[in-house]
Amino acid sequence: MCEELCPDPNYLIVEGIMQKYTQDNAEELLDGHNWDMVIDTIGDNDVPSKVCLFAQCIRKGIRVVSAMSVEGKFDTTRLRICDLKTASRDPTASKIRQSLKGIITNKSIKYADNTEQLTIVYSSERTTNESEEEKKENNMLLPLTGIMTAVMGQTLASIALCELGNKPFTPITGDRVGRVIRKRMLRHLQIREVKIRESVELATSAKPVDEEEKLQGRILNGTWVGPVRIDSDDVEYLLDVWRN
Repeated sequence: MCEELCPDPNYLIVEGIMQKYTQDNAEELLDGHNWDMVIDTIGDNDVPSKVCLFAQCIRKGIRVVSAMSVEGKFDTTRLRICDLKTASRDPTASKIRQSLKGIITNKSIKYADNTEQLTIVYSSERTTNESEEEKKENNMLLPLTGIMTAVMGQTLASIALCELGNKPFTPITGDRVGRVIRKRMLRHLQIREVKIRESVELATSAKPVDEEEKLQGRILNGTWVGPVRIDSDDVEYLLDVWRN
């Protein structure tokens, strides 16, 4: 496989080590090498090893790019590249943050909000607990259930290749929007839809409808009039897209 990647050893030398990283062999695998970067894909079923890897790399000043959990997530557009502090709605990131606080006690070491030390790739999608039958009914089941894992891996590889090629890709991460702001914006959108409906109905002399029909929505003169089809979580998603 190494020869298939690059047959010329003058450009690429790959040393394959068939060994799983654990807390027991952490020093053995990291010491004695001048690592430029560590790409972490340890699963969320072994958070202690993931925390150990982070702590070792932070202490040694080794750059880390890490993937968080994709269990129960299907929307590839919700992938985010950010620091550990910004990662939200991800149980693995939350566990790692709490564990590292007790390990990295030196306050002068900045890692949680330092993407040059630690970059996280995670999904902001809300984890679904629906059964496969429910997902089929809601058109949420993708043909390939492993697509999120594949896209996550491609994202990690892209970050690494760009940085090693001296063309780093560093998207700017904005602050997470609070619940009050999300609800305020949702309320603004709801009021706007009411005004649009009233304006269109007046302009088209449309026949008034009862409250139940208003909830269903309709198209008048090419314009959709009806309730807002999003909630406060969708508002946060829209802001995520805007700031990324």
